[in-house]
Amino acid sequence: MTRTSTKLLLSLSLSLLAPLAGCDDRCEHPDAESCTTDADTDTGLHATSIMLSAGMETGEPGTTGMTDTTGATDIDATDGVSDTDATETGETDGCPELCGCVPALPRPEPPSIVLVLDKSGSMFVKTWDHDHDDLDGDGISDLVPGQPATPEVTRWNSLHRVVETIANDFDDRVSLGAQLFPALDASSASPELACVVDSPPEVAVAPGNAATLLASIPSADELALAGGTPAERGIASAADHLVALDDVEFAGSKHMLLITDGGANCSVDAEPSFAGVSLADPKLVATVEEALAGWGGDAPIETLVVGIDIEDAYDDTLQANPLELLNEVADAGGRALEGEERFYNATDEDQLLAAIEGLIGEISCTIPLGEDGQPGFTTLELEVDGEPLAELDASACDDGAAGWSYADDLEPHMSVRLCGAACEQFKASGELHGEFNCVPQP
Repeated sequence: MTRTSTKLLLSLSLSLLAPLAGCDDRCEHPDAESCTTDADTDTGLHATSIMLSAGMETGEPGTTGMTDTTGATDIDATDGVSDTDATETGETDGCPELCGCVPALPRPEPPSIVLVLDKSGSMFVKTWDHDHDDLDGDGISDLVPGQPATPEVTRWNSLHRVVETIANDFDDRVSLGAQLFPALDASSASPELACVVDSPPEVAVAPGNAATLLASIPSADELALAGGTPAERGIASAADHLVALDDVEFAGSKHMLLITDGGANCSVDAEPSFAGVSLADPKLVATVEEALAGWGGDAPIETLVVGIDIEDAYDDTLQANPLELLNEVADAGGRALEGEERFYNATDEDQLLAAIEGLIGEISCTIPLGEDGQPGFTTLELEVDGEPLAELDASACDDGAAGWSYADDLEPHMSVRLCGAACEQFKASGELHGEFNCVPQP
């Protein structure tokens, strides 16, 4: 018999979906626009196509708006003889009943992201050459000879400016919240006060949240704040908040973006002394792993790690190497980099902005493949605005090449990630077209 191949055509739009009322008896998928059987006139191969569209208009009230293709049709253009119509059974040689079991690509919901921000004393005491214009420290600009270098600023000053930029730039694309560690009222008066963290977070996750977020964190010029680095408590509070969000209102993926200038301390199990709470907190990695496992909910909560000028050196106060500690946190969070530094380690303000913008942009260009993921026995092709996208490996995607890669190592794959120019094009147009091609089995 002639081998049959099956294509599942899917399209995605950021416009509000208008779900269809149903399909005919052979096509059970609620979003199926039509079930048609075509013939390849060059090869004689039979192809059953299932057209799915997000944002399609329904038919008149009481109808499905579908094309009824019931009945066998002569589809072999080479012999003029009617063959068995594959759409009568909804299955093809070597393939499952794809018409009823493959979902359309859903409209991506805005992700929910909590910025877990280091507000420890070092962020307000330590200054840095934020624009790298005075690497030799002589006070003269390395960029403009003979001119004074720009004054150094605190790390918090740089972080505030970066948060202001990304909050405004992504205000209409993501739902943002903010968790400070330690809390605004933390102080160095006692070990306990140095490690206090507010729960729930200072800024609840919400869309269009830039103004509220910026009004709720310390100003860029603040100098008088103090406290330890209770990152584990901050992560736990942020995870509690994310898992408690309404799954309908906040249906997108959930993430925590940990931004810090050192290793975590203030362990809940530490001796209640300044020396005790200054030691590295061994619990942070386990807490991040628990968040990735769902934190008691149904969906994983990723932790993405950005360091502010983290040195690869043993710290006598922590009694640990902060770079090694943050590598372990990045590994546990679900989106670590490859190499010796597995988190984003920014050494100036531009790098800090690029790292955070890149991570949030990457999250907003991660597209789910439906509740059941990519069907078995299929390959995937994607287009943005009618332009085919190349499939890339994860490293090429990380390097900014244009195309797409799978966003997970799962079987089946549950999501894809648009990379480089393809991501920017998708964010501008909101139009993505996907095609699952069934691979005929022996």
